Amino acid sequence: MLRHLLGAIALSACCAAHATPVIDQDVQAPSFSFELIGTLGFGSPPVYAQSFQPSRANIMGAGVTIAANTEVVGLTISLYDALPNAGGIALASGTGQGSGGWIDVFWSTVLVDPLQTYFLVIAPETEDVFFQGNPYDGYLQGQAFGARGEYEPLPDMDFVFRTYADVPAAGEVPEPASIALMGLALAGLVASRKQKKL
Repeated sequence: MLRHLLGAIALSACCAAHATPVIDQDVQAPSFSFELIGTLGFGSPPVYAQSFQPSRANIMGAGVTIAANTEVVGLTISLYDALPNAGGIALASGTGQGSGGWIDVFWSTVLVDPLQTYFLVIAPETEDVFFQGNPYDGYLQGQAFGARGEYEPLPDMDFVFRTYADVPAAGEVPEPASIALMGLALAGLVASRKQKKL
């Protein structure tokens, strides 16, 4: 009986929810106009940032758009709790590549405080990459930053960007709950065996 119970517990832990990424923050380019954010001739790849406020309690990835007709380029997007030059700590990071349009990256799910400000730090591999920007401050929960090491604010500008949250599939138990159930079941088994010995 004990063997069967432990097998069932292990099976439930193995089959815990495989979460599905859903878009949380989604800043699009205006249909009538957009601007490009980027630089040339700096001599080394620049680094940019975009502040935002998640509406969910976790983040598992992010994406930005690069200008159409761009050759294949790689970039890294990192999640920070503050700007790097203001003592920010990197919470997660992912790399991706693309040749125009969206480049999305993903990482292990990070728990965050909804409605607190976080930062995406965007680092292309080459200097001649241009990103789409929304120049009309359509996203009031954050702003874009250009970087020469100082992360200067870009007034009334946001990257065209999106963030992803980790959401369990319908009807499935989230992983922490499965682990808690397994722990409770094992504790119950230990308690029942101690009672039998008495």
